[in-house]
Amino acid sequence: MKNITKQMKTGVNFIFIFVVMVGIIGLKAEAEEKTIDATQTSPYTYTIPADETGIIVPISFSKMGVYTYKIQVSNFSNEVHADLLKDLRGENWAAITGFNGTEKEYTRIVEDPVTYYLFIYSENPPAVEKTVTVNCTYNVPETEGRAISEGEEVRSVGMDTLYYSFKLSKDSKVHIVGDHVSLCDSAKENLSISSINNKMATAYLKKGTYYLSVPYGGIHTFKYTTEKITFSNNTTKKKAKTIKLGKSVKMKFYATNKEEAPLYYKFTLKKAKKISVTGDLTKLHSLGTMNVYIFKKNANTVPYMHGYIDGQKKGKIKFMGSLKKGMENFFADKKSIKLPAGTYYLVVDNTSGGDAAITVK
Repeated sequence: MKNITKQMKTGVNFIFIFVVMVGIIGLKAEAEEKTIDATQTSPYTYTIPADETGIIVPISFSKMGVYTYKIQVSNFSNEVHADLLKDLRGENWAAITGFNGTEKEYTRIVEDPVTYYLFIYSENPPAVEKTVTVNCTYNVPETEGRAISEGEEVRSVGMDTLYYSFKLSKDSKVHIVGDHVSLCDSAKENLSISSINNKMATAYLKKGTYYLSVPYGGIHTFKYTTEKITFSNNTTKKKAKTIKLGKSVKMKFYATNKEEAPLYYKFTLKKAKKISVTGDLTKLHSLGTMNVYIFKKNANTVPYMHGYIDGQKKGKIKFMGSLKKGMENFFADKKSIKLPAGTYYLVVDNTSGGDAAITVK
């Protein structure tokens, strides 16, 4: 593949030249370069002359399963292309990939035996001899998940989604560490939980059976641990927790797809006062919504006022007015509301599990 980069003046020219060059040197590659057997763990090393920019090597995936192949290069330019071609005409790609540096590992799910062509090159590499080393690993895929234990390092190898079950004997805070792992309820439905980043998440869960799943095939590692935690029992009007104006109230919400009992709080105004409620949902899932209802002391079913704030946000809650004062007042969003003297109940529910806080002042 001599001096191919000198001919790359435009994207169109590159495609045209690539097809032509592959047609010429592809036969040489197929005839002279040793085919990589991806089921074998022995490394394959190739030497590239100084006046060439890359190499095309056949790679055989002879069994159904999950493969990894690690590419290591020396004396290439910083950006390395590592494409998989379906044929030597250069008309069909199985994958267009690349990396910066000297090595990169890829995962490939193979449903039927196939031979591709590994096209490794860089643009404007140094005019010195180069090397390419490919290490492969074949992994037999699991056909179904299994029960896992707390703290167990799970290595999942699958062609599609797999579910791994675990049981909690009591309500707990669960910590999940893993790449692209989802938490599901007993019906294998995804739960909205608080993610620290793509590899860490926490959730408050009631006792019962849950699943950790990888949403697509490949190789993934993960584990879960639990933490003993005390949960609030103010889930009825009789158990409402008294709060002080101006003081932040922290709360914990279960991750669930079922309708859960809200949390009840109460506060007293000795005289008429304009109040506001600030919600902090920065630690909740972006799809979560906190609903806040303010009842008069003797109200049972009809909220005096209602407002909400979306997950991962912090700020004053906008309240809609009372229906008793007409529809115009009901749909008027207000960040502060004036309430007569008296005792009020503040009821909070949430559609996503995690930590949150509110402040009434």
